[in-house]
Amino acid sequence: MYPAASTCGDETDQELTLFPAPPPVQYQAPEQHVVQFSGGVGSALVALTIAQRVDPRRITLLIANPQVEDPDLWRFANDLARHIDVPLVIVEDGRDPWQLFTDVGFLVLQP
Repeated sequence: MYPAASTCGDETDQELTLFPAPPPVQYQAPEQHVVQFSGGVGSALVALTIAQRVDPRRITLLIANPQVEDPDLWRFANDLARHIDVPLVIVEDGRDPWQLFTDVGFLVLQP
């Protein structure tokens, strides 16, 4: 479970607990499953797996629109949402990454 260590030069081994045991967790299935969908195959497989296990009315497919994605990503996202019969919720504010970087002062563009 946890690594044990012995003291140097001592004939008896003493267990050294590096971390306390975590408390037991009682899992409760959520009412709503929100899948953060990136547009890639990994998050698509997560969405498909959840759709096989729960009622699609309990799933929301959430995707961010950074305004720079290829149109085929949006075709794929819409196809997946239709395939598993769940809503595709798009989060966006109209800025691309460069506008956001400039707005928050992460990137200062010199004229």
